[in-house]
Amino acid sequence: QAILAQAVFLFEVLIHDWLQLGLVHSSMADQESADACAMASPADAGSNPCKADRWSIPSCHGALDSPGGPLGTSARHPDQTSEAQQLKAKRWSRPSCHGSLYSPGVCLSDSAVHPVQTRVVRQLSGAQQERGEAVVDIVFDMETGDPDDVLTLLLLLAHPKVRLKAVTVTPGTRSQVALIRWILEQFELADTVRVGAQRWPANADKPVSGVDRLAGFYSSFGLSKNVTCDDAVHVLAEECDAHTTLLTGGPLHNLGEVLHFVDEASSDWRLGRWVAQGGFAGVGVMDEARILPKFAGLKCCPTWNFDGNRAAARVALDSDRIHRKVLASKNVCHRVHYNDMLQALVGVARGSTIGRHQQGLDMIHQAMGPYLRRKGHKKFHDPLAFALCLDEQVCPLREVYLSWSKPSKGEAGGWGSMLCEGTGSWISVDYDPARFVQVVLGVDLDIIAPVELHSYEENAATIW
Repeated sequence: QAILAQAVFLFEVLIHDWLQLGLVHSSMADQESADACAMASPADAGSNPCKADRWSIPSCHGALDSPGGPLGTSARHPDQTSEAQQLKAKRWSRPSCHGSLYSPGVCLSDSAVHPVQTRVVRQLSGAQQERGEAVVDIVFDMETGDPDDVLTLLLLLAHPKVRLKAVTVTPGTRSQVALIRWILEQFELADTVRVGAQRWPANADKPVSGVDRLAGFYSSFGLSKNVTCDDAVHVLAEECDAHTTLLTGGPLHNLGEVLHFVDEASSDWRLGRWVAQGGFAGVGVMDEARILPKFAGLKCCPTWNFDGNRAAARVALDSDRIHRKVLASKNVCHRVHYNDMLQALVGVARGSTIGRHQQGLDMIHQAMGPYLRRKGHKKFHDPLAFALCLDEQVCPLREVYLSWSKPSKGEAGGWGSMLCEGTGSWISVDYDPARFVQVVLGVDLDIIAPVELHSYEENAATIW
């Protein structure tokens, strides 16, 4: 199996280099065309198709697609689509990801709509440096009340397109820190990835269900003897910057506190992007045909993470220190399940990977086997938000203003959204199951498991 995995890896390298060569030739051709346009005289402007195309890029405001849309294929002249890009087109005519941060098998686009997309590219290894592969810098703020936070941590550590800079946890107990450090030790990253806890060590001795005794899902893991930790505020203030994505999977205590901290310090601290699992896109924002029955007719709804600290959520949503805010809404997250079909895909994916990538998928597969036998399935909330860190076109997004309202007669109350331009907050209104699973697992299942992927995609369409 190791020899086969290595062969697959080398084959992918060859294919990548071949496609890159095609992209280089295409870029040279595009440059020649651009030079010809530049040399055209003003008198030729009326008959210059290059100039006409340059100013015919459509606006993206109010569109169902992400704000990267106008930088994508819909905004490109047909002649700009190279043969190499056509070869990369997915089966079943899935949408192109030009302008997004990451797509399976496709290099990061040079197009940019926010600082994260124009970051300095950091390299993972010598082999990846030769291939020019880029990574996304991520800081993960998590909890342990739901197992999908730990599953997301494993995906972050395993993914070849991610550089995990730090992990912060709430409420920040000693056992939570020991669990996170144990996981980092398995990947030999305990000295590389910083760990922070909420108001450390004030909450160190608080009880945490499951983790303290390594019960249930957590029985597949261990606790490190090393509980060295920093206060989460200092970790976030030092590790987050204009080129970093902060992924939040729990209540927003730590984000709220770091925003208060940098304001008090009159710091020029900036965060490139915040991707959160939270918020609600209801009637008036989502296509009503795509709303789950349990959310039918609702404009707002309580959401665990944002309700865990409403004041912090409000401050973060309104903060001009955060350049871009992307939200995986509750009603879309509830359609994403880890079931036997996804377990099978993880099994296939781990057989085609090597190193930490394979190790992370192995740990997920081993932990979810007993869980599925007990529970049958698991809602997969935080991994959907993680997918948006890598590819914002996993979910169609709409720009909205989010607010919280008290329950009233005929209204459930909670967090709701209204379409609004200029807020910088974008919320998911649907998701692409096949694209999602390939992005989070970091493998091209269209090639190695097309039948299983199609079955998973069809099954996901029935989860209502």
